[in-house]
Amino acid sequence: MATVVCGLAAVVSASPVLFAAIRWAGAAYLIVLGVRALRDGRATASTTAQRNSRSGGAFLRGLVTNLLNPKMILFSVAFLPQFVSPATGDVTAQLVLLGAIFVVVQLTVDVTLGAGAGRFAGRVTDGRWSRRISRVCAVAFIALGVRLATSG
Repeated sequence: MATVVCGLAAVVSASPVLFAAIRWAGAAYLIVLGVRALRDGRATASTTAQRNSRSGGAFLRGLVTNLLNPKMILFSVAFLPQFVSPATGDVTAQLVLLGAIFVVVQLTVDVTLGAGAGRFAGRVTDGRWSRRISRVCAVAFIALGVRLATSG
């Protein structure tokens, strides 16, 4: 949202080279996450969660993933300005308000999904299930990275 307000998102969407660089970086990051998850497949979900909560790793990974997501940049540039009217006041203030509302709604959805996933994870802490889920997620990350890299 900050990139939309500052105009950086418009610069990225107007520059095919910069957009492609972000897309490739995002694709590479997803593939690295998938390969790393396949290698660390022996670690259980609870061990990984403990490691992430101590180091803030989950937050940092989520932040990097979102910053390297070109679809979010395009969504923000295409969606938010539709609801801004220069005739009704300061455009920047309107964008900030819309961005804040979007963040609150998205945070509510993410917290709800996270809580549900946490409850589900508690039920599948069995090492065998944990390894299977980890492998499926790893393959999904790699597939998404390849898809992002090959999409035009």
